[in-house]
Amino acid sequence: MPDRISAGEHALNAVFSDEFLYVVPSYQRPYSWEREHAQELFDDVWGVASTATNVKDVDQLPPYFLGCLVVVKPEGKSESELVDGQQRLTTLTMLLCALRDANAVEDAKFSANAHAFVWQEGNELKGTEDVARLAIRDRDRCFFRTYVQEEGGLLNRPPNQDRPQNQGGLTDTERRIHENAELLFKEVKRLGLNERKTLGAYLLQKCFLVIVETTERSAATRIFNVLNTRGLDLSTTDILKAEITQDDDGSISERWEEVEDRLGRDSFNLLFSHIHTIKTHTRSRQALEDVFIRRVVDQLEGDFVGSVLEPYGDIYESLRNSYKSGSAPLDATLRSIRLVDHTDWEPVAIRFVETQRMELAASTDFMKELERLAYWMFVTRKHRDARVNRYISVLRTIDKGEELFADSSPLQLASSEKAEMLA
Repeated sequence: MPDRISAGEHALNAVFSDEFLYVVPSYQRPYSWEREHAQELFDDVWGVASTATNVKDVDQLPPYFLGCLVVVKPEGKSESELVDGQQRLTTLTMLLCALRDANAVEDAKFSANAHAFVWQEGNELKGTEDVARLAIRDRDRCFFRTYVQEEGGLLNRPPNQDRPQNQGGLTDTERRIHENAELLFKEVKRLGLNERKTLGAYLLQKCFLVIVETTERSAATRIFNVLNTRGLDLSTTDILKAEITQDDDGSISERWEEVEDRLGRDSFNLLFSHIHTIKTHTRSRQALEDVFIRRVVDQLEGDFVGSVLEPYGDIYESLRNSYKSGSAPLDATLRSIRLVDHTDWEPVAIRFVETQRMELAASTDFMKELERLAYWMFVTRKHRDARVNRYISVLRTIDKGEELFADSSPLQLASSEKAEMLA
């Protein structure tokens, strides 16, 4: 029989159904997503789901595309060799388990419903067995089942997790699995019961994957190579550029690309997120390409590239290249602040320099205060929502022209916050 290739869009309630039993073959690389990848997945999905007031409103929310899976699946069988997509599918399984274990006490029925998407219950009439819907690599499979997939798995603490690997501790893969599962469990646990139900309903009903199926491994390998080696995915800024410059004679596109070249692709993409925060005083919980035109570009009196992108790009380049500031104290402050584990302070710095109409070198006093605020949030491990809200308060103070160095300013630390930092 010749190779058969088909592709279809599936909601997660179909992805995690009796139609598929996924097995990660031994030749695949291990699970390698870091905490920031799992956090980004949660933030993106919850960012949309949180706009619904309850489960009944989920159907009105926009769908969310999670990417592609490539599987080798014989005709009429559920067994599916997972050639591409194991990182995403493994993390989604963790999120379902987090929803299950977080609700085990408050709502046993909801917990059981969530577990049904993680574990296939055997049925003699269907000819199915009790089995996990996802089997990762052999060497990690037992750990994943015990501490993630089995009911209550996320409530168990792996032995010797604090020991290094050479002293009987977790392997690198086991540590990533545990850390990401624990992160997702904590994120879900801090939600209320109704919020968890809304998240679960949105995840399973409105989040989609495209599954590419073939009957032969050779065909699956060719598909994998096409998806992963030919070109780059369109970024948010690529999509926005197409919309903003659609009536351009070429000059605006050229200026756009000049800023992108100077900053580099990653920093350029991040700049657009910062611009959104500066202009709206919010962190977008929807895909930026869906809201940026309406919330930012359409609100401007001048052209976007000339009035925003180029001046903000110049300031951002200076912030990220402190050796160009011409001030040794400022260079030291900028090197220091860039060591914190977040970039949420950057919109504040950009906006301050812009509103003061000054060279970056003249902002040393302000940057030292901002550095202290950033380190307070870093050392005391403030959650991202609290962190972003504090920076937005500083942005509002800047925009209102209020005194930033007054004791009451959100740029300054209160006595209790200084005590917290010292402790």
